[in-house]
Amino acid sequence: SESLDSEAELGLPGRRAAKAAVVGLLVRRAAIATEMPPVDTSQRQDPIVVCGLPGSGASELRRALRSDPRIASIHQRFDEIDLRSMAFESRWHVPAYAEWLQGADPEPHLGWVDRALAATSDVRPAVVGAWGDIEHLGAVRAMWPTATIVVVSVDERVAADAAIAQCLAERAASGSRTDPDVIERYWRWRVAAMSERLDSTLDLATLLVSPEADPVDLVEQIISNA
Repeated sequence: SESLDSEAELGLPGRRAAKAAVVGLLVRRAAIATEMPPVDTSQRQDPIVVCGLPGSGASELRRALRSDPRIASIHQRFDEIDLRSMAFESRWHVPAYAEWLQGADPEPHLGWVDRALAATSDVRPAVVGAWGDIEHLGAVRAMWPTATIVVVSVDERVAADAAIAQCLAERAASGSRTDPDVIERYWRWRVAAMSERLDSTLDLATLLVSPEADPVDLVEQIISNA
């Protein structure tokens, strides 16, 4: 909220829309939390976690996996109600939020997802993951020791270019800063920092896959490792 007020340079309509988006996300999370019965999280399989830098195709891979009948069907895409969403940084100029995010403890969110998955009572593995997970593979592995962690590898420059393009497309609609040079500097810095943190914990991943690989082959490879 403070970053939106002080850095995004939003007009009154933009501030109202941004606050409404954040509040809506929190309301959706709270609604799911109230529906979750007490469960024993030790009685189900650790999930498949798919993550990657912008432009890696990690989101598309998660969708492909979720369409496979061997994967648990969950009613909620947890990446859409994640407070660490890339959408915030794409829509609005919020560098202070990004710096907070880098140092924030991911365990509360991961624990929330863990309880929500256990409440589904499905013995098949579920597919979760968000772009922020690549900065916190240690916390992901600590939460789910036997998880299949899949990192979709993409060149740092390609990732930054993809983030810049997405940001330029979304900023005009959001009313936040649209200066191309500011956006480019921001995403070159952001992706470089994420890539550095990913490189330091890459050994925690189960699989490192290429976005150019055949999607069918990737799904089979990942499920066989789960």
